[in-house]
Amino acid sequence: MKKIIAIFTSLILMSNFTYSDELDNKVGLGLYRMESRYVGGDYKNFPLININYENFYMQGLEFGYEFKVSNFTLTPFIKKDSTEGFEKGDLEGFNSNLNDRNNPKIVGGKVGVDIDNLNLELSAFRDFTSDGNNVSAKVSYTKEIFRFLYFLPSFTTTYRDKNYTNYYFNYTEAEATNLGFEYYKLDSSLKHELSLGFAMFFSEQVAIYSSYNLELSKSDSYNEHLVEDGVNESLVLMGLYRF
Repeated sequence: MKKIIAIFTSLILMSNFTYSDELDNKVGLGLYRMESRYVGGDYKNFPLININYENFYMQGLEFGYEFKVSNFTLTPFIKKDSTEGFEKGDLEGFNSNLNDRNNPKIVGGKVGVDIDNLNLELSAFRDFTSDGNNVSAKVSYTKEIFRFLYFLPSFTTTYRDKNYTNYYFNYTEAEATNLGFEYYKLDSSLKHELSLGFAMFFSEQVAIYSSYNLELSKSDSYNEHLVEDGVNESLVLMGLYRF
């Protein structure tokens, strides 16, 4: 362990350079780990592959193309969201026989603007699995701590309509009856997410990225017998190569 710490420290001390936006093309490999949203669920681990090539990007299972004009960006995208939903048998206990909640299959668009180190982004998207429509607003910031270390916080609020909220976070009437629970429909809901990310560069081209992500939802935005609570945590660790 001491040898590993010594090597890591020496790499930091040799990192006497700054981040350059001229290197837009990059490849990243990493891991996404999150606790299950659902009662009876377990932690989920997802491999991550990120690719940026000129205006095209792939972030996990999201694919998009960025049209850039000055400090504005317009991005159409498609996405499969593996963090929502479950298959029959994924959950334990009284929720083990629930019908599948297939992952969201999303088509949408984003509009972003860069103001110095601040980025503002508004996105709207439709999920064809639940026939739900969502809108989100995101604020992110880039802060240089040292010449090689950057702090990347962001905050996102997402509006989820009734179809989306009831499909992923509520029982069907038949499921509630079979389990002996009172059936009720949920209204539209809000989700808030705080992300605290760090990027450390070992050269102009090689970096590691990590983030801690915390999601918060009010108790009236989910069925308490299906969803564990309104708090969900996740971690990301990724290696990046820029060219």
